[in-house]
Amino acid sequence: MTLTPDAYLAELERLLANADPVTRQELVDGIREELAGLSPEEADARLRELGDPAYVAVGMLAETRDAAPAPARAAEQDGDAAWYPVVTVLLLTVGGVIVPVLGWIVGLIMLWAARGWRTLHKVAGTVIALLGPGMLLAGLVATGTTQVTQVNPAGGGDSPNPLIPPMVEAPFPTWWMLAIVVLVVWIAGWIWLLVAHRARR
Repeated sequence: MTLTPDAYLAELERLLANADPVTRQELVDGIREELAGLSPEEADARLRELGDPAYVAVGMLAETRDAAPAPARAAEQDGDAAWYPVVTVLLLTVGGVIVPVLGWIVGLIMLWAARGWRTLHKVAGTVIALLGPGMLLAGLVATGTTQVTQVNPAGGGDSPNPLIPPMVEAPFPTWWMLAIVVLVVWIAGWIWLLVAHRARR
């Protein structure tokens, strides 16, 4: 039994209940407008040409499903590859040690060329990268000692005054603490950059 135009459109809307509302409405309205200017016999013939509402619904859903991944693929192409931030951070951390100077330069270029980090992240990454040499310098200073020696003006060597030791060796615990703080901030900064890049994907 052939469905009337109204029954046909109602059945089509029911079958497309889970489809995109805009696409569904465009399809139904298009068929309705096409049938509006036809006689009952012509409308019946046209519905036969369109086929069962179920076939029309399946065809539209298939087209919608095929078109849906396109924006996702485009967004994927606009972002960085999954390995990109990891390689960038490795170059900025140990790249300068493996390949002195050049490793850091390549890492900075990759950092500023990345699409997954904002300008704030790139500036922060540059500052964090500079903390690496600063941390190394602080560690070297932390290993030093200060030697204070009092010399006898008469040329007799060290002062025999028991109140002033002839030599005082004073380590720099403050520098050690500073080096540890810088190390913690340095590591936390790279973790923050990796998380920020992942959050923007």
